[in-house]
Amino acid sequence: MSSNFTVLYDANIFFGAFRRTIMVHVAQAGIYRAKWTEDIHGEWMRNLQAKYPDIGTEKIQRIRGLIDAAVPDCLVRGYRQLIGCSSPHDRSKTRTLARLRQLLGLPTER
Repeated sequence: MSSNFTVLYDANIFFGAFRRTIMVHVAQAGIYRAKWTEDIHGEWMRNLQAKYPDIGTEKIQRIRGLIDAAVPDCLVRGYRQLIGCSSPHDRSKTRTLARLRQLLGLPTER
């Protein structure tokens, strides 16, 4: 199945094993293109380690590797320069949003 839209997963998707498994399977089914960032990984990994300190860092890193391997082309790169550079009154908002759409693999609006 080829998808026409992209979903940016938030850190809460990866925190619980059940939700993470379901959402990875949905992404693998091609219902949509699932994307996430290194920062999103960092957030859920820190929160998981804080809540369950008995889970070792190596196990968390292994989970992260399995997530990334399960969904090809999942990581969004080159987005950090866009953070904080757009406000409702920013003249470059259109260019910023166009670049973000490009990074997420979304069609540009005409």
